[in-house]
Amino acid sequence: LCNRGWLEKIFVSQDRPCFYDWGEYEWRKARNNDINKLPVDFCYLTTKVFPLLLSRGITPEQITKMTVDNPRRFLGQ
Repeated sequence: LCNRGWLEKIFVSQDRPCFYDWGEYEWRKARNNDINKLPVDFCYLTTKVFPLLLSRGITPEQITKMTVDNPRRFLGQ
């Protein structure tokens, strides 16, 4: 997408809820379980995604654009 001119439109972010409040789950039973069985990694972007992007030719400046500049512009700050 970056090579096709979409850099100005791309946002990269990571959200992860600590607890899903739906279904028949009680907090005491669900607090240490991930119902989707996903690994808990709050640094996934910085430890996995960004190194992969860099290895494929995306520059640190482009990552900053996607994570800082574009969201700031979109949110009007």
